[in-house]
Amino acid sequence: MHHSDEIVSERIAAGILGLLLLLAWLLVRRIRGATPIAREDRRLLLVASAVAYLGVGFVGFGSGALSVILDVTRGLALAGVGVRLSDGASALLAGLVALVLLLSFARHGVSVRTPEPA
Repeated sequence: MHHSDEIVSERIAAGILGLLLLLAWLLVRRIRGATPIAREDRRLLLVASAVAYLGVGFVGFGSGALSVILDVTRGLALAGVGVRLSDGASALLAGLVALVLLLSFARHGVSVRTPEPA
C-alpha cells in the first residue's frame, strides 16, 4: 500500500506540473502573440507524438500485462505491475489523442491565422 500511494502521488504531481506548464505557455502565447506554425511542422509534430506515445504505451502496457500473465500462471503474487500498466495506459491514451488529432489534421487541415497587414 505504501508504494502504491507513492506512485499515485507522483502521477498527480506530474499532472499538476503539466497543467501549470500548459497554463504558463498559454499565458506567454497570449501576451507575446501566437506565432503561426508551418503546416508541415504541425503534421510532423503530430506524427512524432503519436508514434512516441503509442510505442511507449504498447511497451509499458504490454510489459505489465505480460507480467500479470506470467505471475498468475506461476502462482506468484501480483506485485509491481501496476506501475507499468498505469504508465502504459497513460501513454496509450496520449497516443490515441495524438492519433485522433493527426487524422483530423489529415482530413480537414489546421487553419493558420495569417497576420493582418499593418
